[in-house]
Order: sequence, then structure tokens, then C-alpha cells
Amino acid sequence: MSKTGKKTLTSVLAFALAAQGMICGVSLNDVSAAEQPAVSSRPADSSPAFTVDAGVYEANAGDTVKVKIKATDIKEAFCGIVGRLNVNTDVFSVLSVTPGDTDDPDNENSAIYKNTTVLSNKTGENTEKVCFLYNDLENIEEDTVFVTLELKINDNVKDGTYAIPFIDPKGETMGVQYNGEDENGFCIDNLDPDFLGALIKVGEGSEETIMPEPVEEEYYNGNEAENTGNQATVREYINEETGQPVTAFGDPAAFTVDAGVYEAKAGDTVKLKIR
Repeated sequence: MSKTGKKTLTSVLAFALAAQGMICGVSLNDVSAAEQPAVSSRPADSSPAFTVDAGVYEANAGDTVKVKIKATDIKEAFCGIVGRLNVNTDVFSVLSVTPGDTDDPDNENSAIYKNTTVLSNKTGENTEKVCFLYNDLENIEEDTVFVTLELKINDNVKDGTYAIPFIDPKGETMGVQYNGEDENGFCIDNLDPDFLGALIKVGEGSEETIMPEPVEEEYYNGNEAENTGNQATVREYINEETGQPVTAFGDPAAFTVDAGVYEAKAGDTVKLKIR
């Protein structure tokens, strides 16, 4: 893939994301994975290209849970995914959102860690949206943990089976595959993965799955002061040499999308070239 292709692929996925931030008593027993909230855009008579699975867990009020978001059952290799989870903050407190598998001692040196961007922000009085974006030049063919979401189950939470679903009101979940280059440039194909949200049984659980309130898309704009946590991989600053405003996703040395610096007078026409 050319450098231009790499930049374009990365930019498309990054802008898609930007347009919308010790386990205690936890196991995978007794809770049915069939009850996980699912999001899919594929035709009903087709199979998913792969599955992004946030897992099934058991815990008690006051426990800390590591939710691991994993790509599995991979039928078609992929080079990029975008996903968003809706967390009920009356039930869970988001402690951290980390690229990769935090139980891997070499995680911070992994390609997954370096090529995954995460952030979270409040989307309502009792909801928080957790977002992640992964992209690379190499297609992935093996099961992989992309994000570790560490949650504390609030001390006063009643027994119940609580869902942390993926959000897809505007196509906010997606997967893509790199298929080389031709005379027109690089070839990126959309895929149709399934996204399975997390299911956490607290105490004795409940017969019905308890879902969070829907996200309030306008909440973030009016409550910016509440959205300061878990955004370490997204930075905004002014370039000291050029004076340009910079938004950095992940490693700033990986590539740069530059809209340029220009001089003009009132009434002039200016062509902004983004490269």
C-alpha cells in the first residue's frame, strides 16, 4: 500500500470515530451468551465476516471487572474496526479504557496497542459512551483482544443481569478489509461483522436483561466539563512552529493529515489542500 493509501485509510477510520472517547469474583459461568445484545448490518440470510465480542461475566456489587473486547470467529480477515459501547453509569463506573489486553505483560509493545485509539465521554445523566478504533496495513486473521474496559460495579447495585450494548444508530460499528492496490489506488472493502455487547450477571442475576438508557446525542455538547476522563490517546494542541491547531489520535509520529498554512486578503478565494 502506498503512503497515500495508508494515510487515507487511517484518516477515514479516525474521522469516523471522531465524529461521534485484578478481577474480583468474575467468571464466565451460568450466563448465556445467547442473551448478549447484538448489533449487525448484514442480511439475515448471511454469516458475519467476524464477531466482535465483549464477553459474558459474573460478579458482585463492589467488584472490579475487566471487559475484554475481542475479535473472534474470523471468516474474513480485516484491517480496521470501529465500535462504541453504551455504559449505564448508575450500575458501572468506568475506571479505564486501554488498547489491547492489559493482562499481557508485553501489551504496550504490541501492534494492537499502538494502532488502537480509545476514548469515552458522557452521553446522558446516567450513560457513558466508550469508543474504540483499530486500523493497520495488515489484515488480522486470528482471535485478538483489542480493548480492555475496566469497570467497577457500584456498591449499591441490586442483583440483576446487566447489558453493555454496542451502539449503532448511524452506522457507528464497522469493519474493513485491505485487498491490495490497483491502477486506481488501494482497495478497501466493507465487511459485515456482528457486534456482541457485554453481559454481566451481578449477584443472583435477573430473568430479564437490564439495558442502559439510549444515548443522548446532544448531551456531550452541553456538558463538556464532564468529559475529561479516559481520553489520553486524543490530544489537542497548537503547533508552535506553524500555529496550526492539531488533533492527535494515537501515536503522532505515525502519519500526519495536514490542511496547510495560507496567506490571503479579505475577499480572496483560498484552496485548502488536505494531504
